[in-house]
Amino acid sequence: MPVLKIHILQHEPFEGAGLIADWAAEKGHTTTITLVYEKQPLPPGPDFDWLVIMGGGMSVNDEDKYDWLKPEKQFVRRVIEAGKVVIGICLGSQMLANVLGKRVYKNPVKEIGWWPVQLTDAGKKSDFLTPGWDGQMFFHWHGETFDLPDGAQHLAISEGCKNQAFSIGKRIFGFQFHPETNLQTLHQMVNSGSREMVRDKFVMEPNEVLANEHAIQTTQPLVYGLLNKIVAANNS
Repeated sequence: MPVLKIHILQHEPFEGAGLIADWAAEKGHTTTITLVYEKQPLPPGPDFDWLVIMGGGMSVNDEDKYDWLKPEKQFVRRVIEAGKVVIGICLGSQMLANVLGKRVYKNPVKEIGWWPVQLTDAGKKSDFLTPGWDGQMFFHWHGETFDLPDGAQHLAISEGCKNQAFSIGKRIFGFQFHPETNLQTLHQMVNSGSREMVRDKFVMEPNEVLANEHAIQTTQPLVYGLLNKIVAANNS
């Protein structure tokens, strides 16, 4: 496996790359990071192999509130045009959809907690997802959704949100849910956002979320397998 240069865009102090960073460290890949919430400058160019765009509590539509949003979107577009692998998580998936010309808007319900995702027919046929993804409990935390980009393969749905995952070719991947969640990021997100976790149809309370942290033992090998397959597809 080649040694990759992976750059991470992090929008909140409590939403790090989790299992993606764990996988990269185990494989010996190099990771760099832009802490967007600290207004760190974006890299001058896509001199890396992968870009990972993390989540955040803001909306991609809030360009009037966050002066970094428009430049970040322009940066993401350049990275896509350069043919790099791009993985968007939650806000990151919404940013990918928006950069690729699609709407991001309020989802009918909030999803916060551990909820199962189901693979679509395309997801079941995907070269990147295994059957273990189908029906698996993953962590979610979002109130918005997006329209699928042109040419995207619709990979996964949940009861509360239609567009949970998509891919375009072998280089662009968007996940509305949080497959990257590890124990550290789970506890950080719960500690930072517990006031928002008022029980609802698709919202768990903090104690419910932490009681299901054992799900990470199952999601970790699924995520590692996905990342390994992305590497193989782009280095064959």
